[in-house]
Amino acid sequence: MRTPRSLNRIVFLDAGTLDFGDLSLSPLRAFGGFRAYTATSASMTAQRIKFAEQVVVNKCILSRSHIESAERLKAIHVAATGVNNIDLQAARERGITVTNAAGYSTESVVQLTFSFLLAMAVNLVKYDSALKRGLWSRSRFFMWPGFPVREIFGKTLGIIGCGRIGRRVAETARAFGLSVLIAKIPGRSYPGEKGRVSLD
Repeated sequence: MRTPRSLNRIVFLDAGTLDFGDLSLSPLRAFGGFRAYTATSASMTAQRIKFAEQVVVNKCILSRSHIESAERLKAIHVAATGVNNIDLQAARERGITVTNAAGYSTESVVQLTFSFLLAMAVNLVKYDSALKRGLWSRSRFFMWPGFPVREIFGKTLGIIGCGRIGRRVAETARAFGLSVLIAKIPGRSYPGEKGRVSLD
């Protein structure tokens, strides 16, 4: 039997964006009055959050009209780092708290950054394709030097934006023997911070 919408105090609008078979929502269910939707279209959002006190979203957009239509809303929880899908001004005017999952993906993003960097340095995708096409096995030598392979040691990495993720990328880059340049974002000041370079 479905819980009436008026009793859904906590609503997760797009749980399907996070559930790859290993997500447990039982901590949220323990509060009672919890309802999770796999996905929610923009046209369904207002109806689903109308009586909610707390809303959890990942990618769903909560516009001013959505926020104003949710009479009981006290908090919006974004299951991601960015909150650009929330009308923060509208939430502020209503006294609604907006939280995010700051820092949850830092190490994953750093890992992905270096996966891409190393793959590009050694032309991994091109070599994988060449191997599958038999170019390696048909070579006269015990090698197939079809594409350049570069060492990243001693090279320079430029980073634009140096928040939590950027700082960890810089730290990891230095461990690989890279020099690091961090760009100044136009319009921002960096008092007491040395080593930033112009984007120009």
